Amino acid sequence: LFLATRFPERNILLLNAGIAGDNLEGALRRYSWDVAPKNATFATVMFGMNDVGRSFYQPGEPDAETLQKRETSLRLYRERLETLTKRLRADGVQVVLVS
Repeated sequence: LFLATRFPERNILLLNAGIAGDNLEGALRRYSWDVAPKNATFATVMFGMNDVGRSFYQPGEPDAETLQKRETSLRLYRERLETLTKRLRADGVQVVLVS
């Protein structure tokens, strides 16, 4: 509605490829059959909470195992976000990351 009222002369089609509870691993797995065929020109990408493991950020001091899990999940998040962004850009899509 925001775009339609501000740019009525443009033919804008918005498609939501998001799935509640999904993460970047899932998005990458379904990219070729769910996202790429839509031939988007612009994409907003918002992932994070389901990727970094909310359970690793409970109140109190984390133990060594939890710290390691945090580090691993953050590393994978960065790698997967970079992979998704590169795929989108390779398909000619302008990407905006939302946090």
